[in-house]
Amino acid sequence: MIAMRFHIFFLIIVLGLMMISCGHSDEPVDPNEITRVQDGNGKVFLENGTLVDANLDYTQSELEQALQQYEWEREYCFFYDNHNISSRVSELRYMPITIHTNGTIDITDEYPLRQREYTIKGKILTMSLIEDVFSSYYELPRDFVIVALDISENGGRMIMDTNLKGYEYKNYDPNSMSTRMVWKAKMTDS
Repeated sequence: MIAMRFHIFFLIIVLGLMMISCGHSDEPVDPNEITRVQDGNGKVFLENGTLVDANLDYTQSELEQALQQYEWEREYCFFYDNHNISSRVSELRYMPITIHTNGTIDITDEYPLRQREYTIKGKILTMSLIEDVFSSYYELPRDFVIVALDISENGGRMIMDTNLKGYEYKNYDPNSMSTRMVWKAKMTDS
């Protein structure tokens, strides 16, 4: 009787191990596979992966009108890669802080505060090239994807991303690193 119980116990352990090993894939994990929450179906992710309602289906004309009608101030930003989404970060150097109705953008950490021009093509906002021939200093144009645009009677919200490939932040993957910026519209005095 004891031998039979031992045999059944042994059989249960073997079956359990077989079930575990059959469920495990021997395929290598693709480091570019996205495992964090993603945008879609009228939702975008914000800090810590929180999903919120947002208008992802806007036109270039609506975007141009929003940029001509409102001054935009960056409320906050956060980092993300293919696997992680950070909480809000307090500082994002050399990035836009204000988008003006006159087609210019104020950049942080510039002394004096520098403005760059921008253009719109589809859902891409491109900051212009900066070149200082006297100091051999230049900054390449930078593209921002306008992920969502929500306009209301009192202003609105805009969410935009830019790739930060090569940027190092904590344990985030520098090959898929991006930042997401959340903007608040302010009525201009006309």
